[in-house]
Amino acid sequence: MPILYFILAIILLITWLGPYILIGVIVLLVSRFLYMLIKERDSIYDAGGERSSAKKQVRKEKAACRDYPGRKKSSQLPKHLQKARRQHAELTNFIENLGRTGSAQRIVKPLLSYQTSYYKQKNSDKSDLYDYILKAAQKESISAQQHVKQDYLAIVQIIQDLKQHVKFNDIIHSISSDTTADVASNIPQASGLKSDDQLAQTRQEPIPLKETGTDTTSSHSTKQSLNIDNKPTQVIKESTEPPLNLSRAKDMARTLHEKGDLESEIAYIENVIQQCHNAGQPCNYWELLLRVRKSYVQRQKSSVISQIITALQQRTAFYSKCGQDSNSAINQPALQANQPHSALLQDAEYCKQLREHVADLHQEGKLEDEILFIKNVIDNYKSAGLPCAYWELLLRTRQRERDVPYWAPTYVYSASELSYANSAQKRFYNHFKEQFLKNIFIDVKGNLNYVYILMYDLADDYMCHRDYTLLKQQLDTLAEKYDIEERYIDNAIRQAVITVKQNDASESLHHYDKVLGQRCRWIASGEIMEIQGIKLERGNFYVGECFLLPTKLIKANECSHIYGSVVDPELPIQKDAMEPQIPFCTYRDMAPHQRYEYLMWLSGGIKTSDAPAEILLFYLYGCEIRMFIDPETKKADRRSILSDIISIRHSLNEEQSDRSYQSNCSIRYALDDFIGSAYSKYFKNDKCEFDHVEILKQNAAYQRMVIYRSVKDIQALSAKVIYETALKLYDLDQKIPGKYQPVLSRFFADYFAKEYHDVSITRISQSSYNNRYIKHDNASLFNSEDVTLSYTIPSIDIDVYSIQTIVYDCYHYSISFFRDYCDIVKRADGRESVEALFALPQEIDILENPQIKALVDTLHETIERDPYAVMNIDDLLRLCECQCENESSLYKSHIESIQNGLRRLGYGIAPDYELDKKRLNFHNNCVVYRSLDRNQIQHPTEEYLRIDLFIKLAAYIVQGDNILDSDVAAIFDYIRIHGAQLENVEHLYAVAKWRFSSVKQILDQQIKKSIQENLTQKQQEIFGHELIPYSCTNGNVRPKRAERLKKLLPLLGINAENIHVLIHRTLTDDEGFAVVERKSDAVEYQIGQAKPAEAPKVVINPEKLRIFEQQTKEAQELLSDIFVEDEDQQLADPSSNKPAGAWVDILKLLLTKEIWNRADIEQECRKRGVMLGAVLEQINDFAYSKVDDAVVEDDGEKLFVTLAYKEQLNQEFNRLC
Repeated sequence: MPILYFILAIILLITWLGPYILIGVIVLLVSRFLYMLIKERDSIYDAGGERSSAKKQVRKEKAACRDYPGRKKSSQLPKHLQKARRQHAELTNFIENLGRTGSAQRIVKPLLSYQTSYYKQKNSDKSDLYDYILKAAQKESISAQQHVKQDYLAIVQIIQDLKQHVKFNDIIHSISSDTTADVASNIPQASGLKSDDQLAQTRQEPIPLKETGTDTTSSHSTKQSLNIDNKPTQVIKESTEPPLNLSRAKDMARTLHEKGDLESEIAYIENVIQQCHNAGQPCNYWELLLRVRKSYVQRQKSSVISQIITALQQRTAFYSKCGQDSNSAINQPALQANQPHSALLQDAEYCKQLREHVADLHQEGKLEDEILFIKNVIDNYKSAGLPCAYWELLLRTRQRERDVPYWAPTYVYSASELSYANSAQKRFYNHFKEQFLKNIFIDVKGNLNYVYILMYDLADDYMCHRDYTLLKQQLDTLAEKYDIEERYIDNAIRQAVITVKQNDASESLHHYDKVLGQRCRWIASGEIMEIQGIKLERGNFYVGECFLLPTKLIKANECSHIYGSVVDPELPIQKDAMEPQIPFCTYRDMAPHQRYEYLMWLSGGIKTSDAPAEILLFYLYGCEIRMFIDPETKKADRRSILSDIISIRHSLNEEQSDRSYQSNCSIRYALDDFIGSAYSKYFKNDKCEFDHVEILKQNAAYQRMVIYRSVKDIQALSAKVIYETALKLYDLDQKIPGKYQPVLSRFFADYFAKEYHDVSITRISQSSYNNRYIKHDNASLFNSEDVTLSYTIPSIDIDVYSIQTIVYDCYHYSISFFRDYCDIVKRADGRESVEALFALPQEIDILENPQIKALVDTLHETIERDPYAVMNIDDLLRLCECQCENESSLYKSHIESIQNGLRRLGYGIAPDYELDKKRLNFHNNCVVYRSLDRNQIQHPTEEYLRIDLFIKLAAYIVQGDNILDSDVAAIFDYIRIHGAQLENVEHLYAVAKWRFSSVKQILDQQIKKSIQENLTQKQQEIFGHELIPYSCTNGNVRPKRAERLKKLLPLLGINAENIHVLIHRTLTDDEGFAVVERKSDAVEYQIGQAKPAEAPKVVINPEKLRIFEQQTKEAQELLSDIFVEDEDQQLADPSSNKPAGAWVDILKLLLTKEIWNRADIEQECRKRGVMLGAVLEQINDFAYSKVDDAVVEDDGEKLFVTLAYKEQLNQEFNRLC
């Protein structure tokens, strides 16, 4: 039973705790999963290289800092830990500086490891931090491999230097030189430097130390102090103390090696080894170097004397050959391919010459010559059977420098973007900058990130050297060589200079204290002051040293004074200085000639339109301080300042300026912002009037205040409220006369009801004040000081922005109906002309206007005389009072205005551009007619186009001779018969009258195209027969018309050879000379029996026969004179590939001048036996096929030639011929 109770208890316990146990298990599993995930992520990130190492180091350092004794009070720590606390801060700072160089990461890791392990030992070791690291590094260096040993020795040197309080930069510079293992970084950069380990092993000579980055100043001082040049052996004897600075010891050894004094070098190395043994320091490096040097000396002693003599002879011959061509980059001191002598290549002096020449080529930036030279050296080494690892590595390094690492284009805002580059990109950038500073310009092959980073890098360098001329010269060169836009260069210069001057201004104000009080005074408007002999009459500026800030701003900026725009009368000025325009923050920063410009503008000697943008913004800066910051400002001063700024803003609209668009925009924006803020803060409840109130009404802040006063007491918007608000904001009562405003208000109401009906006013809850700041940071040369100048403006508890949008939309919709009217009135200096009345909306009846009535009476009298009256367009423009006398051509807007206005009065005008594709110009004729339809003219139908084509063809025929009233009557009859059902039939009558009386119609390619596209074959035949009567008048053939008819008929598919018969039928009215008579008696037939019919009797009229014979004879004589053509002189087809015939000669003659007498060209045609009409047709057909336009226009007396196509047509002649 107890067992049963126990089991039951277990079951109950599990049932009760089961969910909690399950939750716990799930939590453990999830935690385990997250831990594994984080661990895997860290492992992946750690594989990324230097960034992962840096992150590990940070985590280790943070872990170490958890037990860092510095978290306790200093008084609670032992002395050695207090010392360790200081050492910890110093070492951490040094590691951060060393890590930024990116060249000593192998040293950073052990240092962090030692620092962490020191705190993990729980203070068991009573030594301080530096002693702990020193002992640990010395211990590790004994058992470490050769390539790692140098790192631990470098750590020992670092700790020793830190204990001696050596500067961080000197330590880092020394360590970077001693610990780098990249042979490429040790390539000789100047003459006198030896090769590294590979070259030394190749020649089996002593290894030169890799110290290319060593400070040359320290090396030079070492040489002087030890007197190496004169007494090298004595130097060794005097060096009895152990060299605590291994870098200097290496400098000494290297100097001795370069001098070639191997005995002194060996003695010095032995002395260094002895001192290291005495000090208990490792000396594996020096022992290895000693063995190498002694081996080299032993090998030199055992060499064959004849081998030395041969090598010297070869070298002498080589130098003499090099002297013959000293300008060749390859032969100085190049090796001869056919003389690969191992003795010469192993000679130390000769190898030194090779390396010096490579260094010279590299320093001069001749990378291609350097690579070619190195390849030549490698070939000679291989030919001699000698190893050349150093030269091969040098070749790969130089080739890598020549190849620009790709850098994906990105936005570059500062030189710090270089931190996101990889090691190859950083290495190339350093080389790129170094070469640029030597005036050697590397092709970056489209990788402009390097260029833009260099631009900002050079700008940052300005903060150190402060040489503006140098900065401008460097960046201008950069822009020229790499095609950078000028605005980027200007912006970089401005940022650099402004930053420096802001810092200088801040530092120079440190000695000012609040107790000194206000150091300037305000010159009010109208007060005259003289500075440097210039009388300043504008006023509204500060004079003195600097401006005392209010107490609340002193706390915000931690400074009591600012320079602002205070004018210091003691500072010099200069007139007409040829100095560059330099960015500035204060009056003190201005160049003397800039101060002169500012004072001249204050005196009125320079107009606002001619003043630079930075001058106006600097003046505005002082007004802002007086308006919003200065606690001593009175209401009268504020009103005066605001009026002055409004006047300046008005002058910017009225006067033309040479400033750039961007500068004008920045000035207008700053002035508008000041006007709006000042009005909202100080004048929103005043009824005072300002000059140029239209400028105030254009300000957004002013508009919001007007809207707020209009709607603050209502709950919902209405069209009436919107219209009344628009009247206040946009001066509608001045733009639109009062008699038209009811229509305008109706437009407002219609649009509001359609788009914004039932809109309620939104109340918003917000703070009672909005903070504003005075800050000028734009593209001009002026930037304000780096201080915080803030003020507040009362806020509005209504969403006026949405209401402002509604007012704006309703206004622009309604005013669009009056926009043309307003523009015309403005051009007419405010006078309401007839043209302006024509532009009023259709909803306004203009017939009762006296000016319109006078125009209607004039047109009525004209139409009474001729229903389709021909008028000169100039006369019609005068009647409509169009202001276009000073225009070179008649604008389409004027024609459309007249057409629309006359249509409203019940009149029409031809031609119409939409229907007739003809635009009128000055001195052209047009036809005015009465139009029954006052609506917009209808688009042309196919039937309309066919009749219009017939009118063109008929006009072409009748214009060959004088046009008679019967011709116009005939075309009107044709329109009445075929176009009675057309809606635009009245316009067709006017077009016919216009074409027959005013326009010289030519048979151009467009007409030919219309015939083919708009007429069927049957319609073409009908057109041809209906056009024949237009060649005759009163039964007589008109030769010139007949000439044109003959050219036209083939286009309509009618054979022109039968023109004699066609014209003959026209002359005889289809009446013959023989009549067939029929008897009135009926012919009777007998049923069942056929009876032949009696033949009709033919009766000949002798008189008619005589007349017809005479007329036929006359017609034949006349037509024979017209249509005689010489088969041998047929004109060539202008559409053929090769132009030939008389028309080509005529065209070349015509292209020699613009206007010809028709008679002169007719005479030329007669000389060639051709007709002028046919020649002009062929010429224009050829022109249409080549330039898509007619080149010759015939008006009956003159021929007008379009010379614009002369060159193109001559090219076509040359190409085809």
